[in-house]
Amino acid sequence: MTFSPVAFALSPQASPRRRILLVGLDGLRVDLAIDVGLMPTLARLAAGGSRHRMLVAAPTMSGPSWATILTGATIAEHGVVDNQFLGSELCRYPDLLSRAFYADQRRKTFAAASWPPLVDPAGFGPIIHERREQHHAGLHRVVVRDGETRGYVPFDAEMVDHTMWSLTHDTPDVCFTYLCDADESAHLHGPLSPEYAASLARLDAHLA
Repeated sequence: MTFSPVAFALSPQASPRRRILLVGLDGLRVDLAIDVGLMPTLARLAAGGSRHRMLVAAPTMSGPSWATILTGATIAEHGVVDNQFLGSELCRYPDLLSRAFYADQRRKTFAAASWPPLVDPAGFGPIIHERREQHHAGLHRVVVRDGETRGYVPFDAEMVDHTMWSLTHDTPDVCFTYLCDADESAHLHGPLSPEYAASLARLDAHLA
């Protein structure tokens, strides 16, 4: 598609504000969620947009995989090879939220995660850069809970509540919300279990 010079001359007020909401569903079996029909909301979103396969390099663990998804860097580049993050080079690779802010410092960003290494500067990682100055300026907000020790079902619901509040009141330009219910259920019960099916139902309700 080509654009006339007039399109580029539109004022910011005349152009629609584009916003990004990235939802991370850890441990999701897409074949069960969409193809089998256990997540109709996710299926409807995929049908209304576009669906693409992505090959994930080994090791297919949460740390390396989410580091690549959020930064675009390969495992060899960011150095995250497990869930301990020892020796990582994440400081050299800004995450999606940080890159959006650095490109336009008027942008607001928000992240909510029930797995601390993604966003908590006090622990392993974090993959999402702390950006303390923007936090104090009200341009970057992070919500973190420890689902590893206290369970992901209640904290995933809390992450959704915080996200909905932020989308309504803070109106961030780029938002990342991470939910881990399915991953925990798959590890404990297996992906073909009733418990896993129940976790997908909860995730679908969160998406809805």
